[in-house]
Amino acid sequence: MSERNAKIELLQPLLGQKPWRARLGVGSFLTFDFGRKVKKENHWYGEWHLWIQQCEWSLGNGKREIVNSDSPRNLIELAVRNLEKHVLTKVDFSPTQSRTEFTFSGNIHLRCGPYAAGSGMDTLRHSELWMLFMPNSQVLSAVPVRGLSVEPASAAEKASV
Repeated sequence: MSERNAKIELLQPLLGQKPWRARLGVGSFLTFDFGRKVKKENHWYGEWHLWIQQCEWSLGNGKREIVNSDSPRNLIELAVRNLEKHVLTKVDFSPTQSRTEFTFSGNIHLRCGPYAAGSGMDTLRHSELWMLFMPNSQVLSAVPVRGLSVEPASAAEKASV
């Protein structure tokens, strides 16, 4: 098994689960909580906490886009919360394009990747596209050029502040 496949295998425990919370955060950041609820610093999180950040993303049903990272916030909030009704069925990561596709039941796809060159946000092209905080105090991150990496959660939390 390749190193990339071994890292994407870390997402296996999420497959077949519905996020119990799916939310729009600051800007166009998205967060998803899976697994049992854990209280940390007076906030509830999932033991598996997925944070999509610093990237362009689109949410669609089949080939039709429903919303994307530039859509009006009220539409994003509705579409993202709807994911709480759907099971995560598959995760694909393309290291050559630094793109990830999260597939949910109902043929719903959340696709994310680096900002396009010249977008004004392309200075963030080497930032984490997403981070998955895991119950073992590790974080799986997708970063353009580097691909998937695993590090202690404490190091990731310091870097994201």
